[in-house]
Amino acid sequence: MIESSEDIGRLTLLEWKELVREIYTYVSTRKLTRRVDIFNAQYSMNRGIAAGLMALVAIQLYKSQFSNWGIDLVLFGCVALAAYRMHFYRIEYAGELFRQFNQSTAEIPKEGTAAPEEA
Repeated sequence: MIESSEDIGRLTLLEWKELVREIYTYVSTRKLTRRVDIFNAQYSMNRGIAAGLMALVAIQLYKSQFSNWGIDLVLFGCVALAAYRMHFYRIEYAGELFRQFNQSTAEIPKEGTAAPEEA
């Protein structure tokens, strides 16, 4: 965990990943990750769509040799849209994770008890 004397701006990527995992685990033990998981699912879906469209663009360019440039442009536009949505949901995931972390003052639920209601 990060110490209060540390500068958060100087964390390396590896340290950030570790910190986010710790925060997710903290929030998950309190059963407050429903919205966070929805944003993660949307991010993952758009990542798969973008990857599939990029493969389709590569195949289209190889097969058509730029003769169907209209289709190529449409596919590039779809890749850009999927990449934008992927970026959007990545930001929403991070924001929701930190919001849930800031609001998670509840104790860890005991086995067999219902999860607390989310706003």
